[in-house]
Amino acid sequence: MSVEQVAGAIRAALQRLPDGAVAQAEQDVDEARQSVTAAVAGSTQAEAHQSVTLFAGAQQALAGVAGVFAQVRALMEGYLARLSGTPAAGSPVAPASWPAALRPAGPDAAQTPPPPPHIQEILDRLPPPVPKPNPQGRKTHGRVVGDPADEVVISGSDSDSAEIWRLLQERGVTVKFKPMTINHVEMKVALRMIREGTRKITLVINNRSCPGELSCEALLPVLLPEGYCIEVYGPGYHDEFPGGRRWPS
Repeated sequence: MSVEQVAGAIRAALQRLPDGAVAQAEQDVDEARQSVTAAVAGSTQAEAHQSVTLFAGAQQALAGVAGVFAQVRALMEGYLARLSGTPAAGSPVAPASWPAALRPAGPDAAQTPPPPPHIQEILDRLPPPVPKPNPQGRKTHGRVVGDPADEVVISGSDSDSAEIWRLLQERGVTVKFKPMTINHVEMKVALRMIREGTRKITLVINNRSCPGELSCEALLPVLLPEGYCIEVYGPGYHDEFPGGRRWPS
């Protein structure tokens, strides 16, 4: 094979790595485990508590798979860089058809510049960062910059979740199940933006916006109307999600 053919084969292999799917599965298992944990609280049945343990094990296994994929990607990208000079070492490779929000983060995602002092001050007042994996089921907490009430928004199912799901369906999100994303802090704040007509908000959370096909990164731009934008800061994380994206039909 020529150098060009080898490079093409490597790029094709990189595009087939299901980074986003694994990240979404890990998120879904984590939230399912939290739901089951709450449902069986107080139960004396061994099977109920064993299921929680199995969920935690599945989540750890998925985290391990994600780590292997990250290592494989880094090695293949390094080889590709030495072979042809492109792509640059450390840059993520994802199918061109994927929306930017669905593309897996590269190693440089951990090198996000420090946040402005007023953002760091809010981060310092939030609970510790939500770990990955999250066997204790810690919830994401968030505050909106400039909120006079300084309200803490907490992830979880409530009446807003149902309204978020209704709006997503109106916007063409046709899946057979309700994504757990509708319970996330970012989505709750986005719903508030729609209700109040606030076109730009900066949100600080003790987590990062989840990646994947039915994640906050994918659904926030669909939920928010065109002309709206939510900016999200988290520990070592910063991104913006402008609204108006059409869900693929």
